[in-house]
Amino acid sequence: EMQFDNLHTLENFLDIYDNPADMVNTEAIANSLDVLATHIDITLGKSRADPDKYLIRFEDNGPGMNTKQFGDYHVGSRSTKTKGKGIGFAGIGAKVYLAAYPETQIITETCCGDNSLASMMYLDGRKIMWKYLKSERKTIGTSYTVFLRKEDFQYLEKNLEEIIIESFNNAIIRGLQITINGKLVKPWLP
Repeated sequence: EMQFDNLHTLENFLDIYDNPADMVNTEAIANSLDVLATHIDITLGKSRADPDKYLIRFEDNGPGMNTKQFGDYHVGSRSTKTKGKGIGFAGIGAKVYLAAYPETQIITETCCGDNSLASMMYLDGRKIMWKYLKSERKTIGTSYTVFLRKEDFQYLEKNLEEIIIESFNNAIIRGLQITINGKLVKPWLP
């Protein structure tokens, strides 16, 4: 059986983007759109637990993941998306930032109504690891939090609204609501 260097594979996907911060935003919103979410709240700021850590959180009102889907989420390139029907990298996109910043953590919480699940993905040397966490989520949907490098945080702090409008303006015009730290992103209308 052919073996893959998983981290190097993510590094190759990361090279497709001009900036790792753009990738985080694009892949997170694309995942929410793929599950037909109509509202995405984005929080950009410092961690409450550790003010020296910067994060971005995407919280959508999609259907959430059940136990099987959540298990599949942790297998690289495994996806419930139908090839050619979604946007973003099926089974890869949410994990790519692990290749950009060795100290990152990606925390995902999801609720599909029946139960709530949570996990943290991280690097241990060159190994991509994950573990279950206790979920506090009570509402249906998914929350995706990425701990960012300071320079990626600063880039998003200055450019996030413009990046969203550039990539997702048509979806916003069609009714997708996106907020950044509580402020509604308005579409560009020619």
